[in-house]
Amino acid sequence: MKTDKRDKKIIICAILLIAYFVMAFSLVYSAEVVPKLEGNIKATLMNKHKDNDTIEISSEYNTYCQDFYGEFDDVKKIRVCCKRKGLDEDAYIFFKLINLDTDEVYAEKEGYIGSLIKTSNTYITIPVKEGCGDLKGKNLRLDVEMQYVEKTKVIFTQNYRQGLVYSVNNLQGFHHNIIYNLEYGQKAWLSSLYWVIVILLSAFLAVCFYLFIIKKYEISKAYIPVAAILGIIMCFIFMPHGIPDEPAHIDTAYQLSNIMMGKGKAEEGSIYKRRADVVQDDLLVNGIESNSLFQLKTNLLTRPAETEDITVTFDNAGRIVPDIVYLPMAIGITLGRLLGLSTLLTYYIGRILNLIVFIVITSIAIRIAPYGKNLMAMIMLLPISLQQASSASYDSIINAVILLYIAFILMLYKKESVKAKDYILLTILSVFIVMCKGGVYAPICIMLAALPFGIKLNKKSKIVILAAVLSALLAVLIYAGYPIFKALLFEGTARDEGEIYTVADMMSNPSGVINMWWNTLVRRGGSLLAGLLGGRLAWLDIKANWIFLMIMGVGLVLMTNIEGEVLTVSTKERIFIFASHIIAIILIFLSMIVGFTKTDSEVIQGLQGRYFIPLLPLSLMLFKTDMINLKKEKLYKLAMLLMATEAMIILECFPQFLVK
Repeated sequence: MKTDKRDKKIIICAILLIAYFVMAFSLVYSAEVVPKLEGNIKATLMNKHKDNDTIEISSEYNTYCQDFYGEFDDVKKIRVCCKRKGLDEDAYIFFKLINLDTDEVYAEKEGYIGSLIKTSNTYITIPVKEGCGDLKGKNLRLDVEMQYVEKTKVIFTQNYRQGLVYSVNNLQGFHHNIIYNLEYGQKAWLSSLYWVIVILLSAFLAVCFYLFIIKKYEISKAYIPVAAILGIIMCFIFMPHGIPDEPAHIDTAYQLSNIMMGKGKAEEGSIYKRRADVVQDDLLVNGIESNSLFQLKTNLLTRPAETEDITVTFDNAGRIVPDIVYLPMAIGITLGRLLGLSTLLTYYIGRILNLIVFIVITSIAIRIAPYGKNLMAMIMLLPISLQQASSASYDSIINAVILLYIAFILMLYKKESVKAKDYILLTILSVFIVMCKGGVYAPICIMLAALPFGIKLNKKSKIVILAAVLSALLAVLIYAGYPIFKALLFEGTARDEGEIYTVADMMSNPSGVINMWWNTLVRRGGSLLAGLLGGRLAWLDIKANWIFLMIMGVGLVLMTNIEGEVLTVSTKERIFIFASHIIAIILIFLSMIVGFTKTDSEVIQGLQGRYFIPLLPLSLMLFKTDMINLKKEKLYKLAMLLMATEAMIILECFPQFLVK
């Protein structure tokens, strides 16, 4: 009888869940997706979220031309971004897009500079002639010429496109690009991609329903399949280059791949890459936009024709981490190159290997943790955690290893003594943590001080041993010599720019720094919290609704207070845990002040919620309250609610992709 009653509840629950998501899928499509499918696909060729350079033409050099390869069909518009200084009454400007092989003019625009260009950034649209939009595979030249100028100067926004641009002002090997963006094709095909995402999310929800509602699994027991499915979905829809600093992470892993393949390192600041990979990188934006999704459609399964290695410049993202954090991504890139796979498929293999390593390490941590298993699992399932885990970012490995470290120490706290093998593993993990991100997470190692050493020594002797261990870890950090740490230690700042805060600036004006900290918490606290819960995805430009974030936040608070899973450690252990986290948080804030914050800023710049993910599990456990007590046998209901909420967050990302 009880079984029949439960079966009826499951059926009713399934019907309600299906009805809700059918309605959600349909409404998102009709209300949010369809209105955004009109118009052209935009391909941004300038850096988003990173600085661009400028180039100036004037009476002294009144012409500019760049030669580049066409990589788009059905191009309708080309834009440049520029502004002027000074103005001659008759100053005139010409723009032309020319086929270098046939001299045919595909697009042109001309006019008086005073009418076309403002003193602030102005976007000049150059329409492509009807029937001339098929630019793929053609050698093109963008010509700019000014006439009747003496005082007038035009300053163009520019960057480098090392695969697309091959000549500037007839000088071979120059890669300056002034095309800001172009429009081509139509967005209508993206409707089919939306339904692919719907199918993937439906499969995810079906698995969650089986695990949580039918089998009544805890999140910790269902962690591996849930993390794998959700991680793969996020890996798929958040394109390569769509995660913060991912282009630099990919190139750093690519360099390690070169070493694995016996190609060695290029000269400082350079890297060997397949020409096809360089071109594909040029076609991807720092973020998410319709063009990136179009690249997924057209190039994912296309074998590259140009596989010869060329030397290009790159930004080494591995200066503050050991090379091992890039090993999974580097293995994926190596496999893709050896098999002759497309750039995107090569990157996806590396990202999936990163995700697998992340899941393996975090699942071990969850299994050995004596407290907070479900809380740890849920934090690692947050959208922001899985976004980083399924990308090329080193955060994937760092977050996983720190969770393992915390779980291992909590496990040792319950023992009467620490064995030799425990010391060996602790040493390896401690050294790794100290060597990551300039040591901002190193204070977590303070938790070592509360271990049951198992050594019969007096208190002073134990203090001496502990001081020696912590000093050795500090020596490792100094020996690693990462640029940020060295700069802080010897120069007082992590940046070369004079306007960035230094340690001396903070010492001379401590009240100003305190005010800046306060302003950061007051003005940006909500954004930091949203970022920590997964409400600021991609390059922080994909935002989740606060209704969903409130559900995620309440869910984490409830999981902190699961019956039988609360943190039960001694007062001494609690003090060392608290101290380690507070100091780590302070270091994260300090690193952003001297690394990114300008002296005239009222808030700390560059700070993101995701930096605090490794500290979140124990931080929540420390603030357990007796006012809340979640019975473990009811946990499956909360788990299903949270997974359904994550599905909604991902679903709501797609309409935002279409307007980028």
